[in-house]
Amino acid sequence: MRNSRSRSRLAYVSALAMAASFLSIGSASAEQLAAGSGPTQPVELSTIIANGGTPLQQGVTYRIDRIDQQAEPQFFQVSKSSSKLELPHGQYRVTTEYGATKMEQNIVVGANNTKHVMNLNAGIIKLRMIPDINAKPLTSDTDWQILTYGKDAQGNRQEVHRVVSPDPELVLPAGWYVVQAYNGNTMTKHTIEVTAGISYKYTLVKKKN
Repeated sequence: MRNSRSRSRLAYVSALAMAASFLSIGSASAEQLAAGSGPTQPVELSTIIANGGTPLQQGVTYRIDRIDQQAEPQFFQVSKSSSKLELPHGQYRVTTEYGATKMEQNIVVGANNTKHVMNLNAGIIKLRMIPDINAKPLTSDTDWQILTYGKDAQGNRQEVHRVVSPDPELVLPAGWYVVQAYNGNTMTKHTIEVTAGISYKYTLVKKKN
């Protein structure tokens, strides 16, 4: 099997647009929560794919969970609109999702730092399949299954992401993965590497029956 990989620095887009719509346990609105929870502080969240990147403009979602032991459980879901939030002082866990990448980071509201950058430490991979060496890429849909390279205690790999497309482009955390590509009645398998801040192109040669 042969693969071609091309490296290029990721092209990053400008400022992140985030949501001002919230969901919280107890059904209180953001304004009601802020008004009834003591001092508040403006908080600005942004997300980069890797070091040196500029904040992503769209496609990012956040879940913000209150994790103070003395506080009642609360969470907010953020997906678009304003990049600045007004939150009560306290400790929060921010879960950031972008494409196939998910990360968690704890923040403190009420400290000096009001701007928090979520670094996904991820890279971009572009996948395609060809029927033979030097042939053009297939245009029919391929079922791409991305698995962890390492195996669990039972000897199984875990699915990280799955997509059906002729040539998907995915953002994945840095590391090694196993790709299983199903096209027609064949499965083609290949090991790939994802490096933070780098774009890779992998071309798989379809396995013969």
